[in-house]
Amino acid sequence: MLKFFRKYNTVILVFGGVFLMIAFLLPQAIQQFSPNALNRKLFKAGDVTYGVTEVSEATRQNAVIANTFDPLVGFRNSTRLLMGIESTDHYLMLAQMAEEMGLYNPGGQPGEMLPRLLAQFSTVPITDARIDQLQQAYDAATVQARDPELAAEALRRLDSIIRLRQYYGVSTSLSEPELALYASRLFDSAVASIGMLTGAGYASTLEPVTEAD
Repeated sequence: MLKFFRKYNTVILVFGGVFLMIAFLLPQAIQQFSPNALNRKLFKAGDVTYGVTEVSEATRQNAVIANTFDPLVGFRNSTRLLMGIESTDHYLMLAQMAEEMGLYNPGGQPGEMLPRLLAQFSTVPITDARIDQLQQAYDAATVQARDPELAAEALRRLDSIIRLRQYYGVSTSLSEPELALYASRLFDSAVASIGMLTGAGYASTLEPVTEAD
């Protein structure tokens, strides 16, 4: 056995080194050539394509909004019920539309946006105490998100969507497919005139029925 290793030690070392190199480099090569899940595209709205990264960030922004306003309003899904934001995808499309219309302010600061946003969620008079309470909820949501810039961006996007809502003067913003759907439901109807005929007017013209009949 020792003679075998002494005779072929060079070959064994070469093959062993190659094997170790392959074992070390193979996982990195697989990772480089395999598709990155974060780059996967999910849907397209207009000319904008949204992938996993955009949807994930929007989901986190929605969580910041919910954790900020839901406790103050007193019920969950306040953005859906009061702002007409149905889902994360809908949120992204509304934000995109608001930005295209120039309603998005990239320099908005939370301190100035929170009182204005509170007015859209609250039906009672806005007091300093309620603003302080909202600020505390936003601070807690920011800590939970672990990203102050993402939390601030959530308020900017929500502010732009509210501006869009005010621009159209309706509680929700409908896309062209939604408009077509609602129009088909509204106008897909038939008009008919209905009259009632009774037998009283014709009874006198009929001959009486006999036993033979």
